[in-house]
Amino acid sequence: ARQQEILISHRQWLIHSYDVLLKLSEIDVATEELLSSERGYLIKQERDYLKDFETSEKTIDATIARLAVLAKDNPTQVKRVEFLKRTLERRKNFLRAVMSAADKEGFIAARKLVNARGREGGEKQADEILHEMITAERDLLRLRAEKLATETQYNSEYTSTLLALA
Repeated sequence: ARQQEILISHRQWLIHSYDVLLKLSEIDVATEELLSSERGYLIKQERDYLKDFETSEKTIDATIARLAVLAKDNPTQVKRVEFLKRTLERRKNFLRAVMSAADKEGFIAARKLVNARGREGGEKQADEILHEMITAERDLLRLRAEKLATETQYNSEYTSTLLALA
């Protein structure tokens, strides 16, 4: 019975790691969609891109909230989630400012704002912290999978011994 509890626990932690990786991937995709929407709006000057931007923004916010809940067992990841949240908020604020400049001052002024700022530090920081988190969680996943494999092998050998003794 104790062995079964251990195996179940290892499986639950594996699932947990996959859930964290899924949320990190969702944030990565939504962030790319956010940037694409902003660029599309500035290039094509179509308001539909604003809706896409808002959808991506909501997805990021909701997914970070879910990620924070998942990461609560890991103090290092909690700090990373908070940093990622702040960094993405700065990025979203800049993109909103660019789109606002397009509405108020015209698209040429907005493009100048983007060109003057270039690839912002926040954008690079967000990418770096996101990829650090993915790497750390993959390492945990590998460790947890190895533990499960070891426990499964031990459990199998134990069961075989018991059957041989019966």
